[in-house]
Amino acid sequence: MNKTILNKLIYGNRLVLVCVIFTITTMLDLILCVPQGIMEITYKHLADRFILCLGAALSLMVFRYFKNLPLYCAIIIHFFVCILMMLLYFFSATFYMEIHPNAYRDAVRTIFYAYPPIVIGGLVIDAIRTIKANRILRKVN
Repeated sequence: MNKTILNKLIYGNRLVLVCVIFTITTMLDLILCVPQGIMEITYKHLADRFILCLGAALSLMVFRYFKNLPLYCAIIIHFFVCILMMLLYFFSATFYMEIHPNAYRDAVRTIFYAYPPIVIGGLVIDAIRTIKANRILRKVN
């Protein structure tokens, strides 16, 4: 289990993880928004997305303390932690500035866009590595 994708996400380089998550969410958002005619992405919007991605990446460090937790539980808990962080971030932002009417929708959409590619991609890569390792073990024996 030391070489799984989840383990690399938890113990790996945080800066690279933040950049990967931010890039994936931004590209998926652009791919899905442009055909709908949504073109008003501002620097503030991108900064908010970056802060959410930073929080999601850093919140993976919590799982260093829950090593015996099954993978699906870790993914579900982290998903809800990300949603809660997003809601608290935008709720607190309403105290000092006026947020866009679609801010909550866009933030939830960012998390929903980021999760499936990362989780499915990680599981597929782990499955491919397991298949390769099993082939090598069969050849040795």
